[in-house]
Amino acid sequence: MEILPRTSSFSKNNFLNSFYRKNFLYLIQKSFKEKKPIIASNIKKKKNSKFQILKDFKKLTFHSKILKGQKIKSFFKNFTFFVNFKKPQIIFFFEFKKKKNYLWINRLPTDPLFCLSIQNIKSSASFFFLGNRFKSAKPIILFDSSFEKKPHLMMIKQIFQNFFFLKTKHRKILPFVDHVISFCNYQNKIWLRIFQINFSRKENIHSSYKIEHLIEIGPRLSLNPIRGWSDLKKNYLIYDSTVFKKKF
Repeated sequence: MEILPRTSSFSKNNFLNSFYRKNFLYLIQKSFKEKKPIIASNIKKKKNSKFQILKDFKKLTFHSKILKGQKIKSFFKNFTFFVNFKKPQIIFFFEFKKKKNYLWINRLPTDPLFCLSIQNIKSSASFFFLGNRFKSAKPIILFDSSFEKKPHLMMIKQIFQNFFFLKTKHRKILPFVDHVISFCNYQNKIWLRIFQINFSRKENIHSSYKIEHLIEIGPRLSLNPIRGWSDLKKNYLIYDSTVFKKKF
């Protein structure tokens, strides 16, 4: 009987594998390969009431990925390593504070970085009717005509459109359209509302479906654009709102 030599369970390769799995950069690399939008936030606990908004955005984009307990400065510094990637990557960072809440949006590597203040937050749990829409159904994305008049709204429109857009060739997507995501610009604010489409039943086989009415299922947000930069490094200031003031 041969006696095998003793090997320590703690080897260098096992240590590196476990380290990179827990590391933040490993998660970003994985999302780049799979082309998943990233929903990040500074909230650490899932029991927090504001974490419900992250879940709502996750339900709207089932192909996205949530990263919690992140800091803004370290988060954007880590993303600067991946600017040279050819594949586009969408980032939504929710910064929740005691008095004010902010949303940072960006689409690497071409689109600029925008900071929006979040007001009038209502999650889907606050609505009486949560809806019975399909989880992986395609949405109808509607934008107001004012998004094509101003340049900073045109760039914000592209980021939101790419975030909520679902590819038809996705393996989990269903061939149904049962909800609407609407964006309206009113009083220098972007109002985001989500509705479920209710269709009338067929009376005959040859008759087609008709839209009866829309039911709001949430979440509901109003966003105020504050500032916009050319890239993640904030080299050039593109947009600055005269109404809203924030210390950067």
